[in-house]
Amino acid sequence: MTAKCDGDIKVYKKDGDLIIGGLLGVHDYDEKTNTCGNLSNVWAPARAEAIAYAVSMLNNDSNILDGLTLGYEIYDTCDSIAETIRHTLNFIPGLRERDDVIGIVGPPRSASCIHVSTILSLYNVSMISHLATSDELSNGQRFPYFLRTVPPDKFQVSAIADILVEYGWKYVAFLYADDSYGKNAENEFSMQTKKKEICIGYSRSVPDSADDNFFNNIVNDLLTRKKDSLLSVVILFILRKDVRLLFKQAMEANLSEDFIWIASDGWGSFGLDPVKGLEESAVGAITISPKAEPNPEFSSFFIKTVYSSRNPWIPEFVRDSKRLKEQFPHELPTPSYESTIIDSVEVLARGIDALRKNICDRSMNISTCRAMLFRNRKLLRDHLLDVTFESSSNGLVTFTENGDSRARYDIWYLEQTEMDVYRLNNVGSWLQDNASGLQLDPLNWYLKEESTANGFTYSLDNIPKSVCRDPCVRSIQRFINNHCCWECEACKDNEIIRNNTCVSCFIREKKVYMWPNENLTYCVPLDKLKLQHEGDKIAILIITSLCIVAEFFVTYLYIKNREKRLIKASSRELGYIILVGVFLSYLSAILYSTPSSLLNCLLRRIIPNIGTAFIYIPLATMTVRLYRIFRSGMRTTQRTKFISPKSQVLLTFFLSMIPVSALCNV
Repeated sequence: MTAKCDGDIKVYKKDGDLIIGGLLGVHDYDEKTNTCGNLSNVWAPARAEAIAYAVSMLNNDSNILDGLTLGYEIYDTCDSIAETIRHTLNFIPGLRERDDVIGIVGPPRSASCIHVSTILSLYNVSMISHLATSDELSNGQRFPYFLRTVPPDKFQVSAIADILVEYGWKYVAFLYADDSYGKNAENEFSMQTKKKEICIGYSRSVPDSADDNFFNNIVNDLLTRKKDSLLSVVILFILRKDVRLLFKQAMEANLSEDFIWIASDGWGSFGLDPVKGLEESAVGAITISPKAEPNPEFSSFFIKTVYSSRNPWIPEFVRDSKRLKEQFPHELPTPSYESTIIDSVEVLARGIDALRKNICDRSMNISTCRAMLFRNRKLLRDHLLDVTFESSSNGLVTFTENGDSRARYDIWYLEQTEMDVYRLNNVGSWLQDNASGLQLDPLNWYLKEESTANGFTYSLDNIPKSVCRDPCVRSIQRFINNHCCWECEACKDNEIIRNNTCVSCFIREKKVYMWPNENLTYCVPLDKLKLQHEGDKIAILIITSLCIVAEFFVTYLYIKNREKRLIKASSRELGYIILVGVFLSYLSAILYSTPSSLLNCLLRRIIPNIGTAFIYIPLATMTVRLYRIFRSGMRTTQRTKFISPKSQVLLTFFLSMIPVSALCNV
């Protein structure tokens, strides 16, 4: 076992008959200096040690490989596609001094796996990734030598979609990485949510070069969307480094408990590390990660050998773990995905052993058998697909024909304890082979409770809302851009709501006259008004009758003295119309005090309008007539036009019919 440095390149290696290559992201990549930066996670060096542990364990197992020994050669990809390709070239058979690489474990990033698998497939070299989840890698024709011990993203998307359905979240934002991992997830999410009638109110791809300004714009966009709607849920299918940049800007914008973040394994697989020191802006986040339990035996092995290991990255682990223990005494992350790396190495070993049994005779020496294995690397992939075993940490390990593992996810929730300590607690799971799929514990929500122009943040059952608009009350929905966003439009007083349409309770053709019930769901018959011959109604009838008698007496005097100068000068024809209007007004009071009937209801609709028009329009016509006469007398001696009694009566009737017709048609 050696740790070798080739210039600035560190490699962790051990000789053996069959070499397993390792491509692991131990450090982050510094875009400014184009070099490897800090450790991607305090436990990142332990991933390389997991390969060493698995190889040691298998070499000591007499039931496998029959004397053939495994070795390893591990490189740090720094989570960079360029660095990954660079180190992949070290495993190409024609470029090595000795053809001894039988398979590769890693890299963790989907975009890197696409390039690595394309290169290695030219030489029939199989690879197994412990974290790459892009659906694109499920294409067995494009990537015939690729397998993974984690499920593809389509199941992770299903888990997220089921969470949205569970809480009734119909309107969400979606941020995704601008690579195979994010784009395929976005396509799958769009298809699945469309079937579940969930809308994406805001969608944005995140390029690999995204910086603080980019995420500052995203935070502002999300706040704008929140003001215009009740959007509260933001889905994150972005890389770990971008998660940190996003919440850094959220922290600077004083965002805390403003959104519910649901993150894929791009964050979920790394625990609290992506938001360390930024938890206040991320509290209440839900993260998803492929199910991976810690391996207790490896943990013991790692602790015992940490200071004696030749792992070139262990000194950084020791330094950073001490620093974190000082800064966060209540919590130090523990390893988990090391167990999927161990499973990946064991899959390779079991596949190699199955191939060995098929092509090597018992009498064949190790050197000859080894050479046969390398000549038949193409057959190894089929034997890997047939591998099935019970992992000591993660249960049954098996593969589909495309090299995918069965889907099992843990669901985590970022909570704040009473001591102001932030923890990611396991609150549920999602299993592909479980009929119910999603299992979730009750959650303690951290979303601010507030009232907006569009409604309240929480529903009646105290679950946060994430919708475009609240349902319309006593009104219909007019959709704007999609089935999730609408404006509310009130119906008329005599209409009910049926299939989001206003339907009148009046059907004149069939002489059906009803009225909406209180909830506007159906029409009910109108109750007839019955005259109660008591009290105020009797008083109204008596007073109205006396007024009608008095009005008849006035009419008699008006007709009797119709030739008198005063009456003739005051437009007696218009006076007759006014007297008719007064009579109709008195008659209206009687109509509303008598039992209802079809004729009575019709007269109630018409008579008051005619009476009012016949009173006020003739008065206005008289006034205008006198004004025109006196004004024209001051200017000319010619007779003024349209002031004759006939003209005045016609004008009055014409003007009276306009409001009467309009009111009768309502």
